[in-house]
Amino acid sequence: MSRSTQATGSAPNGPEPAHKPPQNALVQRLLTLETALLVLCLTGMIVLAVLQIFLRNAAQTGLVWIDPLLRRLVLWIALLGAMVAARDQNHLSIDVLTHFLPPRIAALGRTVAWLFTALVCAALAHSSVLFLRDEMQYGMEAMQGVPSWPFALIMPLAFAIMALRYLLAGLHLGLRLVRGDVAGVRP
Repeated sequence: MSRSTQATGSAPNGPEPAHKPPQNALVQRLLTLETALLVLCLTGMIVLAVLQIFLRNAAQTGLVWIDPLLRRLVLWIALLGAMVAARDQNHLSIDVLTHFLPPRIAALGRTVAWLFTALVCAALAHSSVLFLRDEMQYGMEAMQGVPSWPFALIMPLAFAIMALRYLLAGLHLGLRLVRGDVAGVRP
């Protein structure tokens, strides 16, 4: 942070975001990988769907494995998208009150909400692990002899990452609150 930023508590172009801790090169690479995986899944889903439509309309046939794979890709895209939204703090939220509350009280509300969200995501990660274990134990198939559990790996992974992100964001903002470093900063 520059001296002027330290003195005023805000960046030259406006208030500093209350939820973005600094990131190192490894974290940046992982974030790039996460975004690339989302783009790859979405592109693959679009290509496969268009191929299936073409085969059905032009050749009066289709590939049996495409429809089940597309259903699994929807799950991956939804959870990868949720991870990216949690990463960028771009998720859906109902924050009508935060616009009318003083910044410190709004930041306190956001801190509590993020910590509660971390708890819910951790519970979902735990439940997903139990689900994944059952899928592996009972040998459920996704399509034509392919086990379903590899497709379900995204669930515990995504919920655990989101839990960690919300926990870190909540703790970071909470520490800023304790230090009195949120005056004029909207969460």
